[in-house]
Amino acid sequence: MERVRDYQRHAAECILLAEQVSDFEAKAKLLAMAQAWSRLAALAERNVHTDIVYEYAPRPRTGRGIGGVPPTA
Repeated sequence: MERVRDYQRHAAECILLAEQVSDFEAKAKLLAMAQAWSRLAALAERNVHTDIVYEYAPRPRTGRGIGGVPPTA
């Protein structure tokens, strides 16, 4: 949850900076950055509620290639 708040804070900072600059190009870039931070916050929020469940245990790696044949160097 801390990451979500950090992303939201970065978005808010970009918006505040955009309000303070008069250069149109700089303002547009700051607002685009704010949108990117907001999207990251939304993704992070969704990921907080996502649980990964494995239906089977992954096989241990043997160091062998396909079909049990050692890979060539």
